[in-house]
Amino acid sequence: MLLFAYSSINLFARPLGGYLCDKNYEIYKIIGKIKIILIFIFTSSLFGLIFTYYINNIYEKNEDIYNILIILICWSFSNNLLQGTIIGIIPHLDNKNIGIILGFVSSFGTIGGIIGNLLFIHYNSYSINYVSIFGILTFVLNTFVLL
Repeated sequence: MLLFAYSSINLFARPLGGYLCDKNYEIYKIIGKIKIILIFIFTSSLFGLIFTYYINNIYEKNEDIYNILIILICWSFSNNLLQGTIIGIIPHLDNKNIGIILGFVSSFGTIGGIIGNLLFIHYNSYSINYVSIFGILTFVLNTFVLL
């Protein structure tokens, strides 16, 4: 059941992120889209930091694995909201080449998913450092979308 919940986040979180992006655009124009992206970048980064904290302390405190899974689901949900808002801002970047830009953005999402899965498959104390670096890299790249 947990795997189904985690896997189905893409089905409703990305469209919800796009919907929130569009609603903010109706009220505040392009600044509304940028603000909602910044909010979702912050929440996604926050859940990533909380996840990293829990993973780093799992050996010391023998934490409950369900807390970590809930945090991971929240992190995925906020990240998918962010991806929906990023796709919502793409038409403002270049109206003539929307297909190229969407393909480029979605391919990096796929690459990020593959790298993230590889890091979790080979989980050890070194991979947590890579997850932290991967989170920082994701934050930086998502912030460059706004430029």
